[in-house]
Amino acid sequence: SQAMTADNLLREKEGNSDDIAQFLVAALWFNNLSVFPFYTKSRDKGPFLKNVISETQFDRTMLALEVSRRRFKFWQPTLDVPMPPDYIDFQFEGQDGFVNQTDKEDVIVEASKIKASGSSKHVCKLDGALTLAADGTLSGSLNCTLNGHYAAGIKRQMLIDGASQSDALGAMLKGTWESLSIQGEPSVSGAQEPTATVTATGNVSISGAASAGDDGLMLKAAIITDSYSSVLTGEEREQPVVFPHAGDVQSSVEITIPDGYALPDSLPEPVELKTRGFYYTRIVARQADNKLIIKRDFAVDGALSLAVRMYNRRYAPLYRQIQEADVVELKLVKK
Repeated sequence: SQAMTADNLLREKEGNSDDIAQFLVAALWFNNLSVFPFYTKSRDKGPFLKNVISETQFDRTMLALEVSRRRFKFWQPTLDVPMPPDYIDFQFEGQDGFVNQTDKEDVIVEASKIKASGSSKHVCKLDGALTLAADGTLSGSLNCTLNGHYAAGIKRQMLIDGASQSDALGAMLKGTWESLSIQGEPSVSGAQEPTATVTATGNVSISGAASAGDDGLMLKAAIITDSYSSVLTGEEREQPVVFPHAGDVQSSVEITIPDGYALPDSLPEPVELKTRGFYYTRIVARQADNKLIIKRDFAVDGALSLAVRMYNRRYAPLYRQIQEADVVELKLVKK
């Protein structure tokens, strides 16, 4: 179908991605910028067929700026949530498409691909100060800073799905606990603005963080985990692994132990695992006689899809080690 004319688009003040992209292409060409429409397809709509140049398989029109011959920089002019102008939804990262450089004299269609962005742009950083009770419950404050795709994710939950601030923040948190609840309504800033960062601060109560043992409490060496390694247990797979996007989940949790208990003489050894496109570390350290800090970092970078053979051979053993490292227990001895 034909894109809406510029006059009609300005008059209606709305249009689909093709209407808006074509308008911007015309406006930027008028200002001597070599920008072209780029037709692509969302990953959740199925595979993209490179040998089929048909508009019926495209569901999104973007902008492609030619930075050198056959090299382009892409922009997504329409988004469902407010984000910075250079943000591209993760559903289009790594996707192929066609740049239409057709002019009055020649028909030119150039195949291209949107590169997947790295984990450094998509960070979920969590800092907590929690107090452990004798019944194994943790409670206290948690500060969360979300960048890139993580920021878009919580914005989408709140602005599109209608989730409350409490439910949206709770959905972002994964861990070794039995249950987590947000106490009261957290403070969330940046969700309404076109920024790449959202911050959230709230009070949490975590049940099952520790369990009663012989003469003490057994506390796991990791409290907050992440949505990827928490479900990949390291078992051999028959299907490939497809990550939604690259990301880095960092947590630092200070824990005050209950009165009448003591930290053990030795704490779990630090763990660090890394290979191409993969990083994990977990550290448990003493802060004071009644305080310890647990730091954990997990990052996925590079390829968003891992073939079965590659995952089973290289990555499954690493995820198995993460599972083991996260559930190592330390004993808080009752005095």
